[in-house]
Amino acid sequence: MGYDSDAEIKSMIRGIEERTRINESPIRLRLFPPDSRADQESWINGGLCFGHIDMMYGACDAVWYRESTRPWYDPMNKKYSALNEIPILAIEGTLALERRSSGSAQYQRFSHALGAVLSGVTGVYYLRKSRTVSKMRYDLPKAALNASQIHGAPYLVTNEIQDIEDLIGSIKRNDTRERDRVVARIKQEMENYYQINCPSEYFDIERYCDGRSTAKMNDSNYLKILSTNIENLTTAQKRGGHILLGEYLIAKYMLNVTRFDKQIWCFLPRLTRRDIADLNASNKKEWRILWHDSGGRVVTLEDFEGVNSSFSDTIAGMRDKPLDRSSRYYEEWREIVQKLMQQIHDGTIHFKSK
Repeated sequence: MGYDSDAEIKSMIRGIEERTRINESPIRLRLFPPDSRADQESWINGGLCFGHIDMMYGACDAVWYRESTRPWYDPMNKKYSALNEIPILAIEGTLALERRSSGSAQYQRFSHALGAVLSGVTGVYYLRKSRTVSKMRYDLPKAALNASQIHGAPYLVTNEIQDIEDLIGSIKRNDTRERDRVVARIKQEMENYYQINCPSEYFDIERYCDGRSTAKMNDSNYLKILSTNIENLTTAQKRGGHILLGEYLIAKYMLNVTRFDKQIWCFLPRLTRRDIADLNASNKKEWRILWHDSGGRVVTLEDFEGVNSSFSDTIAGMRDKPLDRSSRYYEEWREIVQKLMQQIHDGTIHFKSK
C-alpha cells in the first residue's frame, strides 16, 4: 500500500478512535505515522506484526490493546511481552476497491490480519467502499469465516466503518455481551454477502475448485495452479508475492484446509526448481510465509511425471509472457491451465516418486 493510501487508512482509524473515545476506558490504540517503519516489528517488540511459530504474517495498520499487570504471551515468538500490553483487536485496511481492484489484488493483505488471528487476537480486514467501482470478492468473507472457525479467534471482513466503531465501542465499555453480539452480527453479514454474491454453481466445492484453477488429486489433497512467474515475485512494483500469498490463503481457507485432514499444494508451472531454490535463499517476506504456511508444498512442472515434452515446451515458452486480461496470451494460458487440471484429474500426470 502506497504512502497516500496508508495515510488515508490511518486517518480513518484515528477518526474511529476519536468517535469511540471513553475517558475512563483502559483500552488504548497503537498507531504509527504513515512514514514510520516501527509497525514492521512484532507486537512484543513494540510493532504491529503478528504471526505463527517464528513467522510474521505482515504488519497491521493499528491495534487496540489494554494495559495489564501481566505480560502477554506471544505464540509466534514463544515469549512474554515486556510491555504488559494485551492486544485485543488488530485492523488492516485497504483502498483496493477504489483502485479498481476487482480480482485477486483484493487478497493482497489478507495475511496481515490473519497473523493476529493466528495469535489469538481478533483480526479485521477493512476494504473501504467505492461508490462506482469494484465490489468485494465473494470468497474473502467466507475464507475469513472459515479461518475463524479453524483458529478460534474472530476474523472479520467488512467495508462498513460502523461495524468497526460498534466493535471498538463495546470493547472500550468492557461490554462482553455486546461485543459478542456485534461479532455475531458482522459474521452473519459476511455469510450473507457470500450467499448473495457467490456464483450459485460454486456452492458445490468441486465446481468451485474447477472455476478457481484448483485440481482435486484425492479426498485430502488439492493442487492450486497459479500463473505467477519469477519476475512477478522479484520485482517489488509488481507485488506478485502479495497476490500469490493471498491466492493461496484464500484457497486454503475456502477449502477448510488444515494440516490435520487436508493439504493444499501450490503449483507454479511458470517457475522452475531453480527459481524455487533461489526464492528460498532470498529474504522475500511473502514467499517465506507461503513456504512456511504450506509446509513447503510448492511444486513446479519438474515435480511431475507423464508431462508430454511438447506440452512442457509450450509452458516454458509462456514463462515470461504477460498474462493479464488484456494480453493476447491470456486465453492461451487459460487453455493450458484447463489441460493441466484435466491431466491431473485423470492421472495422466502425477507427482514423481521421491
